[in-house]
Amino acid sequence: MKNKIISILFNKCPRCNKGDFFCKSNPYKNFLFYGARINKSCSFCKQEYELEPGFFWGSMYVNYALSVFFGILTFLISYFVFSIKSVLSIIFIISFNLLILIPVSYYLGRLIWINFFIKFKK
Repeated sequence: MKNKIISILFNKCPRCNKGDFFCKSNPYKNFLFYGARINKSCSFCKQEYELEPGFFWGSMYVNYALSVFFGILTFLISYFVFSIKSVLSIIFIISFNLLILIPVSYYLGRLIWINFFIKFKK
């Protein structure tokens, strides 16, 4: 479990935790300037990242769950910490927050998805 968390949080290969998964570790830089490119394979263990054509379509489910989590967290912070009671204000804040977090949820969604299918090996 520790190896999966390291892989997800630090953009590492799920098999060896040494090579990078995305071309750039910063989700915003990778998403905006490099088109969210993923390396074809790990530079250390040579693990192929796209296991089959369309493999990452499944990461949309993880991305959706992350977006719901971020939305609920934003609501709770807005409502209980900052005492914002206006429904329109909360909707605007949640929408803006989700828009800003698109690269992060995309990045984490793909890393979490591939970690479901590739086992860690030393």
